[in-house]
Order: sequence, then structure tokens, then C-alpha cells
Amino acid sequence: MVSGAAAFNDALRSLRQASRHLERPRMPHSPHRGSPEAADLAPFPCFWLCLECGRLHPPEQVAGASSPRVCVACRRPALADLRPNGAIVALARIDEEDAPARASRGHRLLSRALGYGIVAGALGMIAVLVWAIVVAHTLDPIYISLWLVCLMPLLLTAGTILSRRLAGSQAKPLPARWLMSLASGSRRRGARIQGRPAAAELLRAPLSGRPCVAYEVGARRDRDADDAELGSWLLLEQRSAAFVIGEVSVAADRAALSLRPRAHFAGDDAPDPAARDRFLRERGILSTEPIELFETIVAADDECVLRIGEGAPVLERARLRALPRAG
Repeated sequence: MVSGAAAFNDALRSLRQASRHLERPRMPHSPHRGSPEAADLAPFPCFWLCLECGRLHPPEQVAGASSPRVCVACRRPALADLRPNGAIVALARIDEEDAPARASRGHRLLSRALGYGIVAGALGMIAVLVWAIVVAHTLDPIYISLWLVCLMPLLLTAGTILSRRLAGSQAKPLPARWLMSLASGSRRRGARIQGRPAAAELLRAPLSGRPCVAYEVGARRDRDADDAELGSWLLLEQRSAAFVIGEVSVAADRAALSLRPRAHFAGDDAPDPAARDRFLRERGILSTEPIELFETIVAADDECVLRIGEGAPVLERARLRALPRAG
């Protein structure tokens, strides 16, 4: 049986190999649609993923860069192209092995308490068995065999739970895949500007297609979104247009977004399921994975607060804008 760490390393190695295969020198022709080479790739450009910090890089940002390609966040040459279908399979294995460390705080505490409870029960059964043999001198083989039959499954379960909990005991600092400005520093003493953000050119939210000044799209394995730690997200992407609020101008994608409450995005809300599936595939997620999606926007008529301090300015929305539903 392959251990969790070995499975994780094997999947990571497969992902690196799939990416390196695309960087090999090729003949100057494009594979025709029916060729095995074309069938093994997504039929559209995909993001590049940093295997060290999880930062997503748009394909146009990486195009033309010399190899090895360096991550703009951690400055390490660890970018992997997400076009190969084999890369997505490897990423799914990595996500599965990484799941305990990306569970919400409540889930981690509950599972840890369950694991410790099972271990305590197993130790209690061992103590009773030792007492029966040493103190009560109960050496009946049938009696001991029954105890061992009950004890061994409990010990195996406890060992499995503990090993998984210990592997995921340290919460991840960043999402598995992310693209956003990271807020840092204290803003309690910074400037606070309230108003409606004015943008010369609006964005479109990738899942619902709504026009907006900024959007946040997230993917996770539960619905505990509003108080979730940053590292518990499978995907967290924040984009913003260049906008002006008050007398302050903010360049495109320079604002960190703090949008609460986050709006859950159900499958029925997608006007174009194919566009939703492509959005996920471009970021290394298969639409068949059991995930919960969230999409929250800042519309042009939303009242917002811009907090300016150290690091990226933080844009907050003053009121919730619900998803429109077909009537």
C-alpha cells in the first residue's frame, strides 16, 4: 500500500513530467485535432500553476517567457502548464492527499477530537486486557482472542485517523490555487474612503456573466466560506478593473477584496454550463469534482469602502448583491 506522502510525491512528479513534456522542442506545426497529442491537451489555453506556492499565472503572462519560468509571487522556477489532461489527474490526486490540511478549522478540530477519542478507547482496552492477564490472571485463550479481535480494528482505525490528522495538522497558509492581491499589514490607522467605485471598463464575472467592477470566485469542499481560513480554499481568485473611488485611483487587479457574505453559486445559476466547466478546467479543476462554488461581485452601483494602509488597498462591499434568478 502506498503511503499518503508517497502518493502525494508521485502525483507531484507526474504533474512536473506532464509540464516538461510540453516544453520539449517540437516541429513547427500544430497537431491536428484527431492526433493523440491533441487529444491529451485541453482545446484552449490554460493557466500555469506554481507548484511551490499555488499562484496561478494567466497563459498570456507566461507566453514568450524563457525556460525555466519563474513564479511572480515566490520567485521560484516551479511553473506547470495545466493544459495536459494528465496534469489534471495528478492535481486531483494531490488535492485528495492535501484535503486534511485544507479542511476548515471546525472540521479539523472535530476530526482531531474523534481521532484522539478512538486512540483513548484503544488504550483503555489495552489496559483492561493487561489487567485481566497480570492482575486477575485471566489467561483463557478464548477470552484473550476475543479482546484482540475487538482491539485490532480499533487500533488500525486509530492509526489511520491519526496519521491523516497529523499530516494535515498544519493549516496551509494559501489556497491550493490562487490569483489575487494579498493584503498585508495593519489598516486600523489607514485611510478609509467610502463611495461607489467608478470604472471605465467593467469586468464580467466568469460564472454568472454579470458585469462588475470586481469579482471573487472560490471553490472549496464545504460551504463554510465566510469565516474560512485562506489556506482552506481549493481555489480563490479575485480580479478587479481599474477604478476610482473618491479621489483615489486603484490600478487593475491591485485591490485585495474582502467581500462578506460570500454568495454560494449553485449549478442552476450558471447561464452557460460549458463556460463554467471551461473556467474550472483552465484552473486545473474538473467540473465533476465534488466542490462548492462561490461567486461574489462588486457592481458599479454598490456602495463600497476602500481601506488604505500598508500593502494592497482593501475593497469592501457595504451591501449584498444577490444572484439574479430566472423567473
